[in-house]
Amino acid sequence: MELSHCQSDERTLTYEQVVKLNAILNRPVELQPPTNGSNFPSLSVTPASLVEEVRQRLDEKKVVIKSIRMNGSAASHCLCEERESENLPPISYNDVDIIFLVPDVYQQEDFNLIKDTVMKSLLKFFPKGINTEKLSTTILEEAYARKMVKIVTPENRWSLVSLGGGSDVSIELKFVAAMKRPFQFTTDSFQIALDSYFSLERCQKVSDDSVRIEPHFFPSVQAVSMYGNYDEALEHLNDRLIHTTDPAKIHGGGLLKYCYLLARGFKPANRDYMAQLEPYMCSRFFIDFQSREQQFSKVLDYAQRYSQPDQSQTFLDTLMDLVFRKARCLMESERQKTIDVICQVKMAIYYQQQFTDVFPHYGFQMSSLYSHHYPLPYNGYSSLRMQLPCSS
Repeated sequence: MELSHCQSDERTLTYEQVVKLNAILNRPVELQPPTNGSNFPSLSVTPASLVEEVRQRLDEKKVVIKSIRMNGSAASHCLCEERESENLPPISYNDVDIIFLVPDVYQQEDFNLIKDTVMKSLLKFFPKGINTEKLSTTILEEAYARKMVKIVTPENRWSLVSLGGGSDVSIELKFVAAMKRPFQFTTDSFQIALDSYFSLERCQKVSDDSVRIEPHFFPSVQAVSMYGNYDEALEHLNDRLIHTTDPAKIHGGGLLKYCYLLARGFKPANRDYMAQLEPYMCSRFFIDFQSREQQFSKVLDYAQRYSQPDQSQTFLDTLMDLVFRKARCLMESERQKTIDVICQVKMAIYYQQQFTDVFPHYGFQMSSLYSHHYPLPYNGYSSLRMQLPCSS
């Protein structure tokens, strides 16, 4: 099923929401190469300028783009209501997620062409005076790509290029020909169509009179909920409620995102209903991530999304508790091995903070810690938590 054909429900953004959208798209993001002796420069890029550069280059390559959209936490940030009087967790964003709908892309070679085009697009943002003629796409990937994914199956055809490293925010470009499940929870089911926004941006560049976003004149931007009920999804977002359907159809079961939301202060929209879904989340997670190395990498990625170490520990404690109680698909020994993995992540987060406090200008590659895995001695779940220096 194509992403654009999924059941959806749409609304038009208000002026205030368009202003928030404009701020996100024009906020500079630092693309920084690794700190291990790299001679590559840091690049200051706005999502809007990068998207437009990628669009132009793909157009030159005859890649048909049906629509460009924003989704994820940045889209949720645009659409949520500001309720200062209520004690609710803020809807912030760590990534600017952009979707390019490319319905005519079928082969892995096509996605390779798109990936190379994205990397070549970065050359526009290099400082003047730097010779970029000999910079291959492979070299650019090693310097600026944080993560790259490519999925080509009968039901899913999409790729992802994640760029960032120098700031709290990264830019994630996803190229989607088909996606069976485009959201995990109702609060992340929103997509904002950016085509009218970029049409206005292009008009500004060619018009003698600069066109600005004003209360009486701004682009008509549409937002859709892939969940299928926009009003219900928006209510969940504004009230910080958790709801989903069919977690067994979500890659990873939505388990980590569920614990992430719980740790941030979100509440289940229906506690009994979500409790019934928790075992299915666990089952799908362990189907998709069977090795301890895979589990370590995924859990670490989510734990690093928090700006404060105590928030990371809350997330990990929530995940550990849920695995201990609801991972019925695992034998006792396997469940305890997974708890051991979570504890390894807890220790990695703790020691990263200690290292950063002492050496703030040096990088700390936590992903390499798992190559030296030392199982912690434990005698049951509760005693294991008590042994960690970072446990509350």
